[in-house]
Amino acid sequence: MITFFRKIRQKLVQQNRVTRYLVYALGEIFLVTIGILIALQINTWNENRKENKYLLKIYTQIRQDLQADTLNLRRSIEDLEAKNARITEIIERTIPVTYYDTLNESNYAACDKCVSDITNLEPFQYLDKGYQLLKTVNTAQNFKEDSLSNAITQFYSNYLPQVDESQTLLIDLSKNILAEYQQYDWFISYANFGRKTYNKEFILYIFENEKHRRACAHYMIFSKFGLRILREYRENSIQILQLIDQKLAE
Repeated sequence: MITFFRKIRQKLVQQNRVTRYLVYALGEIFLVTIGILIALQINTWNENRKENKYLLKIYTQIRQDLQADTLNLRRSIEDLEAKNARITEIIERTIPVTYYDTLNESNYAACDKCVSDITNLEPFQYLDKGYQLLKTVNTAQNFKEDSLSNAITQFYSNYLPQVDESQTLLIDLSKNILAEYQQYDWFISYANFGRKTYNKEFILYIFENEKHRRACAHYMIFSKFGLRILREYRENSIQILQLIDQKLAE
């Protein structure tokens, strides 16, 4: 093709047809420009297609993360609700003496309330692999954010710090309370979590000690805060999952 155009130019120059040569030259420039623009458009289309395909993979990963989170959150919320109910009984002193006064080595293992809930915490661990990938894509100069990307980013940026804060508060509080337990003689048997060893002094402490009751009230403030955050995180996770499902179904 290039050889063909070159022969036409040479023929026009040899025939001294300047006007026709200029018209031809302009036409050739126009065709080259159109070719370049078409090539750029095709390249842009290919890049956008690749980006959209990669973005859908990220959405799929986020969907997997949130599905796992909602299941784990359900268990964490139920556990925390049960814990708060037990702590409330300690605070309000609604557990009768007859409940724990008859405890001994043989029946102590079956006592669900015979634990120090304010030093026992299994923090919720969220999954954010997909979100970290999305943040990397969002920083790319050639990436155009869509409404779903914005919704996901806003969701994670809003709730992850709150989840981290609430979990950290409870963990630190539990550590501090546990450190105070070391002053008591029953701490050695209490610390042996592998065996649920009966210790009457420990039982009397968690059910009757006023210092422990005040510590429970203090813990409950942060526990309720953490429970509220987990509930909100789960509710909004379900909403984001619905948006992702709609996107992937397109």
